[in-house]
Amino acid sequence: MKVEAEYLKEQVATDELVRELVRDDARRGEYMIMMDDADEERCVQIACDYEDVGGKNDGCFDLEYQDGANGNLYHCKTRVSADEVERIFLDELAGRIEWRSSFDWEKENVGGGSIPSITGVPPFVKFLFYVVAAIAIAILAVLLSIWLFAAVKDALRPGAKWDQWVPVGLGVAVAYAFFVSPVIQLVKRRKSRVRQGDAGNAERRGIQP
Repeated sequence: MKVEAEYLKEQVATDELVRELVRDDARRGEYMIMMDDADEERCVQIACDYEDVGGKNDGCFDLEYQDGANGNLYHCKTRVSADEVERIFLDELAGRIEWRSSFDWEKENVGGGSIPSITGVPPFVKFLFYVVAAIAIAILAVLLSIWLFAAVKDALRPGAKWDQWVPVGLGVAVAYAFFVSPVIQLVKRRKSRVRQGDAGNAERRGIQP
């Protein structure tokens, strides 16, 4: 297992390091995550989000866990004390997951999207799904690029009216919504898992309110 925090680069997780990070705010920073060596998406994580408790340090944390790249992301419905966090991380490090049954959880859409999970689907079906989806996205991207290029060309013609820029604006909005925004979300999810907005840090690893 590996551990990472706002002020700590990724390191091998040990009992001593976990205890130190949980108890030392200055050493840890505003988030902490422990990840599986083989699958970083199999993780447990905390964030010190005080916005929901009047902006003051109440000594508790937001808590989430995820069961791998194909697993669901679960957000704890209640804030968790430092003692509980220490026990949770040490249990997870030891391979014990019974702690999960001690809390109430809310299932979140990973990355904030609404794409239905295909967990449990046979691998070849998943592969086919991804291939078809990739081809469809590539075709849409090409068609949108051609249409956007033609719209810009028309708008730049001498004597063109201002309203000819409307299709250009629509094309840019569609491109952002369907291509740019998902890529940005994917990058943010990869770089960090504590939620945006926690003390203004925009590159956290997605703990939801």
